[in-house]
Amino acid sequence: VAAGAETITTLVNNLDGTYTYTSENGTVTTIDVPADVINNFTDIITNTTVLEQLIENLTNTYVGGNVYYDGTQF
Repeated sequence: VAAGAETITTLVNNLDGTYTYTSENGTVTTIDVPADVINNFTDIITNTTVLEQLIENLTNTYVGGNVYYDGTQF
């Protein structure tokens, strides 16, 4: 590596589901994970790998009891 040729980039977690990426030339880009998931939900949920992971994570998950809703009250 030539002296002085190293560049620095940063990726900062904004703690709200977004990240701020600053490139070596100072360009700032916000990566909005929740918005990306919402905007690509159909592609994500129909992805076989995602479906298999959901099945694995939710297998043997149980919530007990019954819920009844009469239109105004649970």
